[in-house]
Amino acid sequence: MDRSRLPLELQHTIAGFSDRRTLAALLRTSRSLRYVVEPLFFMEIAIRSPAHVAALAQRPSLAARVVVLTVVLDHAPIGLPPMPSVRDVRWSSVLEEPVRRMSATEAGAFFLHFPALQRLHISLDFASVAEMDRALYAVAPRLRTFTVSFPSGSPMGRIHGAVSLFCCLRELRFEEGHYFDIGAFMTDCVRTQAQYVDVIHMPRFCTWSSLHATLCTVAPRLRVLELVSFVDIERLDLRPGPSLPCLSTVMFEVHKPNDCHHTEWRFMRSIMKYLDARCPAPALTTVRVTVFARKVLPSMLTGDYSTVSLGQDSGPMDFSLAEWLHDVVGDVRRLEIVVYCSSSSEDSPVYDLRAAVRSQLHILGDDRLSVNIIAT
Repeated sequence: MDRSRLPLELQHTIAGFSDRRTLAALLRTSRSLRYVVEPLFFMEIAIRSPAHVAALAQRPSLAARVVVLTVVLDHAPIGLPPMPSVRDVRWSSVLEEPVRRMSATEAGAFFLHFPALQRLHISLDFASVAEMDRALYAVAPRLRTFTVSFPSGSPMGRIHGAVSLFCCLRELRFEEGHYFDIGAFMTDCVRTQAQYVDVIHMPRFCTWSSLHATLCTVAPRLRVLELVSFVDIERLDLRPGPSLPCLSTVMFEVHKPNDCHHTEWRFMRSIMKYLDARCPAPALTTVRVTVFARKVLPSMLTGDYSTVSLGQDSGPMDFSLAEWLHDVVGDVRRLEIVVYCSSSSEDSPVYDLRAAVRSQLHILGDDRLSVNIIAT
């Protein structure tokens, strides 16, 4: 059949349901579908070398179609053509030695290529937080999502007189990396422009004072709070916290479900008890726990379910599941559990795990419990 005679709607349907690998195959083999496939394929590209930049510069019409741009370079790409459609930039360094510090001038000039930018994810080593602030000056007012980490070294100093205005920011994510003072960043850079921030992710290097400062900064609109266990939780004090009128979901991650100190499970209890006692959150209805379990233990399916056992670091937790549920879920909240675990198709316990966990947590009832097992 002559593909050129396919109705245009059918061509768009074929391309729209194709993954990236299939789109690449269609570009190589179907000249008649190229007009439909090419814009979809080049909506997302990656730059990993100067050769990629040179190739893109030779095709400015394709560069104009890019919506998602990934850059893996220690320096800003030089010679990029105009990219007016880019809305999402993910820029990370390659972590080579010696560590190269990014300058505000270099990064800022790169960001100017993207007048429609809304989502920015950077994992770069700026010499200071103030240097990063100056680099973001031109794009900060348009950003709706900002994700940041410092992969090789901690930035120095605080910002005195921030120039970046995050006036449209909705989602702020601090990812794992080297320590920097999140509380100071929130106070110096975000406090006066936080009226729209409703999602916050805090990393493992977070401190109690940083968490408190963050909550105070984004309290009026905060809807989702994502936390990873941090060691400084022991410094939690009883000072009154801010009212969180819109907070509806608190999300936790568990990477060592059965460590002998059960640190991450205790962290959840501490946070939820603090929120219940010190931060009025009348809309808080959901606690979501994502568990990264390397292996499903057979004892989960055949043994005593009075403890939760989702990993293989050591024995099961020695504190009461009933007490944990009381402190974390309370009497009215909903518990959502997502378990990522290693599995093969022959690993039948994985397929029984959901029923086993639901059985263990039956006290919550179907309307207050969701369990999702994802085999990886």
